[in-house]
Amino acid sequence: MATDKEKKREVQGIQSVEHAFFILDTIKKSKESLTLSDISRLTNMSKSRVQKYINSFLKLEALVRSDQDYTYSFGSKLLEFGVHALKSNDIIEMSDYFLKEIRNELNQSSALNIWTQNGPLIVKSEPSGEPISIDIQPGYRPPILKSATGKCFAAYMEASKIKDFIEKDIQQYNLDRTEIEKELEEVRNNGYSFRDTTEEGVPGGVAITCPVLSKSGNILAALSIIGFHDGLNTSPDSKEVQKLKEVTSNLSKMLH
Repeated sequence: MATDKEKKREVQGIQSVEHAFFILDTIKKSKESLTLSDISRLTNMSKSRVQKYINSFLKLEALVRSDQDYTYSFGSKLLEFGVHALKSNDIIEMSDYFLKEIRNELNQSSALNIWTQNGPLIVKSEPSGEPISIDIQPGYRPPILKSATGKCFAAYMEASKIKDFIEKDIQQYNLDRTEIEKELEEVRNNGYSFRDTTEEGVPGGVAITCPVLSKSGNILAALSIIGFHDGLNTSPDSKEVQKLKEVTSNLSKMLH
């Protein structure tokens, strides 16, 4: 049996580690990107002290710094940890069967996407059986209004949660707000989103995405099929769209 002195020592922990996580948690909770001064103010820690933690985070690739506004955001190492942790999530485990079903029946590449604080994130993918296949890497973040995945989340998520992301893309890509609203309404009416143009940095030339919905109709995740222009049909009555709708419907029912 542990003595009172041993119990006290066990409870104490390592304060510097707790401070490090406090800084990361502060960055995570902020809706805006934070500068060193912002982090210092929000954590009530001196700039010099925060800077030491920041330097270590940068070396470990836990954080990255924007050269434009000197703000900090989560880096690749934290994303790797996050993806690893998510592997234990039910929806990720359940999706395995359905991604393989898409490959076996349609011979297309597919991916499972979830929503994170920084937007959509691919957490699992399954290549097609073709000699040349679309390379979809877990950890990739599809753009909101330039990808089928992003548009699916934009159409089905609560307006308050997606508003800032939509506004950012409208300004960045100089998009027509009325046309975007019309397109998102069509996604909700049709039950799927698609992209049939090649976008820089976005895998594949064509993609379709369907939502995985909760019993109350909230989007839990999204499944995508990504392919080439001559091998993936995005029309509503195509076998690809119908199969993806069937697969996401079955996955949704399993999660109810």
